[in-house]
Amino acid sequence: MIEMIITSSVLILVIFLLRKITRGRISMRFRYALWLVVVLRLLLPVSVGNSAVSIWNLLPLSWQETIDVWEDKGGLYLSGNQKAATMAADGSLRGDMASAFQNGFWAAQTGEEHDGTAGKEAGTVAASEPKNKEAKVLLTEMAEQKQGAGDLASGTDRGCLPGVLRGIWMLGVVAVGGLMAAGQVRFMRILHRRRRIFNKEKLPRVLVDRLKKRRLKVYQVKGLASPCLVGRYIYIDAGLAEDKQKLVHILAHEYCHAVQSDTLWTFLRCALVTVYWFHPLVWAAAFAARQDSELSCDEAVIRLLGEEERFAYGRTLMYLLTGGQGEIDCAGTALTMEGRKRGIKERVRMIAGKTDRKRWMAAAVLLTMLLACGCAFTGSDRDADGLLGQKDGQQREEVQDGQQGTQEDAKKEAERIGKEYEEAVGVIDAQEETLEVMEQEKAFLAALDYQGVMAGKDDGELSLDREIDYQAYYEYLYNMQDDAQQENPENPLENGWYLLCRNEEAGISLYGLYTEEFGCRGIKTLIGEDVNSYDISWCASRMNGYSANIRVLETEENGLPVRFVFKLLTENTSEREIWTLYSGFRYDTGTVQLEELTAQMYQEWIEQYFSFAVSDSNDKILITVDGDMALEPIDISAYQDQKIEKAMPTFDVTGFDLDSSLYEEGIYEGYEGVVLYLAVGLKLEGRSEVWFDGLSPLSVQVLCGDQQGEAFILQQPRTDETFKLNSLSQRRKLEELAVEKE
Repeated sequence: MIEMIITSSVLILVIFLLRKITRGRISMRFRYALWLVVVLRLLLPVSVGNSAVSIWNLLPLSWQETIDVWEDKGGLYLSGNQKAATMAADGSLRGDMASAFQNGFWAAQTGEEHDGTAGKEAGTVAASEPKNKEAKVLLTEMAEQKQGAGDLASGTDRGCLPGVLRGIWMLGVVAVGGLMAAGQVRFMRILHRRRRIFNKEKLPRVLVDRLKKRRLKVYQVKGLASPCLVGRYIYIDAGLAEDKQKLVHILAHEYCHAVQSDTLWTFLRCALVTVYWFHPLVWAAAFAARQDSELSCDEAVIRLLGEEERFAYGRTLMYLLTGGQGEIDCAGTALTMEGRKRGIKERVRMIAGKTDRKRWMAAAVLLTMLLACGCAFTGSDRDADGLLGQKDGQQREEVQDGQQGTQEDAKKEAERIGKEYEEAVGVIDAQEETLEVMEQEKAFLAALDYQGVMAGKDDGELSLDREIDYQAYYEYLYNMQDDAQQENPENPLENGWYLLCRNEEAGISLYGLYTEEFGCRGIKTLIGEDVNSYDISWCASRMNGYSANIRVLETEENGLPVRFVFKLLTENTSEREIWTLYSGFRYDTGTVQLEELTAQMYQEWIEQYFSFAVSDSNDKILITVDGDMALEPIDISAYQDQKIEKAMPTFDVTGFDLDSSLYEEGIYEGYEGVVLYLAVGLKLEGRSEVWFDGLSPLSVQVLCGDQQGEAFILQQPRTDETFKLNSLSQRRKLEELAVEKE
């Protein structure tokens, strides 16, 4: 038992340290998996072989021997004469040493023959006196070193202390295990008495097949404080079943618990804290593992539902934290979504800011855990030969000390310099860590503020159909940029929802939220009577208001859309015009799953498959796809007078056409008219920007998949010669360049 306490403590402390160091740099699933090592150590009662990295090598030999005696007579795990067998297994003591241990040395040192006092003990040793002189010396030295251990063991052998400790331990196991079992039985009885099967037709379409595959059943329980998973049953409060978006988040969370087999791991945690109820670090590890389980689940839910649900899912978590007023508290072995308030803060922080994962960090954690396992799962490699050579080693060290005296000054100086360096590095690391914590806290508070603002805006405000006075807003922006303006102009936008775009034929309306704290941030979709919210930034531009910005790709029999796309202008300046494409899938519950075609997605695609070069005649951009397919060149004759460094795409100008006829003669099946436009331009000598005014764009066919396949597929690129890109600011700069040359 002492071995378990020491080695498990080392592992738990190492994992706590790694959790702190790697926060936000490794996946939560990987972090959760680290606790498996502790579970194995607590379940495995013995060491696996001996090694030089074992933690036992750091303990003095006298301590190790005392622990061996204690565990042999008073420990909760009876390890027998394992130490004696190990020492007798090797070296020159194989015969005589084994005989000494078998015939009475171990008994004499532990006080087994306590009836005959010291004289009888000495006789016992003499009766088994070894022939090997070295063994005899060793036994004498060990007898002297273990005199204190013998006193402790003599009390142990009388059965007083071990019996009492064993009894206390058993009482603790019965008490802790009984309380846990009683609470769980009571909780399950309440659930079975009050539960009602959930209507399968109301289950979110995205999760129906997944729940069925895992054989998970959903029940409603009135007055349940928090949704939970018990065995293969998901229990939710009856009130939450009416909120379609929260229902998706809750069921997805409990489904991810089932995928991670958290029911089994929860049972193991409870069993281990029952057995090791006296070990505070085991309790701390159990609570931390449960928190990591929730974080891993949150991460899995976002992967399952998509990045666009990240903040909506965070709002559901905070709602459960503040709105959970049910009378039925969940038992300790139930997997709840709510968790503790402190844990919710860490979870919301993780959701508010994406994890900056580092592969090298994960590799470093893995190597650290392998080393920690070597320290905790193995025994000391110091055997009997090492004991015999200890005295000679000490004598050799004394001789070497005299020879090394001249090197001590140099070593001390090197140590001093090294210490100063470490202190300086420590100060820098502390400053970086402080800044990182401040940034995380700032992101967390900003996310909380935004969620509060979002939650405070009632959907009933949408019925006002309030529109933006773009003329007044543009004048406001112009006056803000006018340095001669003496007073700050009044912003015509008020806090609330504005109608951005509506397609009557499609039956879809888009609303944008404006607040003083966050500006133009927040989108709602209104389809029929179903409202869905998303944390999406938008641009207050008249171009967002065209009905052609929304298009239905597939409808139900009742005419409501199933699949649709819409585009939003998210940035519009004299240098940049960025449109973003969203693909929506509407479930029969009314919940809409949005997918975003991010700039990173098409940027990586372009960089992987495309190459751009300027022709020798300096009048065309040559474009090659996948190394062999050449597209129609782009005419750049208007730039022949400039010194061109290279041709390259620029992602500062992107656009979409949702009903293009460019590909009516297309090759690929499934094309639905959605096209991405990208600017390809020139890098001029001495200039940092990419020049694209007057050049043809690159057009790419976009296939929008359903909820089961890929969200977007990019294919069939071509040079679109039907129109030219127009940038008034670049045209003026080019004219200025021409004047400078003249």
